[in-house]
Amino acid sequence: MNLPKLPKLISLKEEIPVEKLKELSQTKIALLPTKSRRKRKVKYEEVSKSEALFKVLKFIEENPGTYLREISRELKISPSIVYSCLKEVSEFLELSSPIGKEDVELPNLPISIKLKQGYTAEGIMRYLRFKRMLKL
Repeated sequence: MNLPKLPKLISLKEEIPVEKLKELSQTKIALLPTKSRRKRKVKYEEVSKSEALFKVLKFIEENPGTYLREISRELKISPSIVYSCLKEVSEFLELSSPIGKEDVELPNLPISIKLKQGYTAEGIMRYLRFKRMLKL
C-alpha cells in the first residue's frame, strides 16, 4: 500500500527551522466561501394578503393556464403569499399538470392554474367578503 508523500515542510524526518515556523505562524490564512448565495433577480413588493388575493385572481382570469412562479414574478409578489392566496380560493380553481396525472399535489411539478368555467375575479372576491361577514 503506497501512502502519499508528505511535503518536505511537514516531513517528520527533518527539523523545521524556528524562522520558518515564525514565518508560517504570521501568515494569514484566507478561507474562501465554498458557495455564494444566489441573488434574487425579482424584488418582491410588500402587499397585504387581501390586496394580493385580488391581484392574483385578476391575473389568473386574464392569463389562464399560468404557473405559480410565473404569477409571482409578473405581479412581484412573494411566491408564499401567492400560494396562500391560491389555497384560499382553491375551490374556484382548475389545476392541471403537464403530465396529465390526477394527483397535482406532487411537489416541484409546474401546475397550470385557471379559474373554473363561469367564475370571475370580482365574483369570487364578493363571495369571500360575504363569507367573512357571516363568520363575524
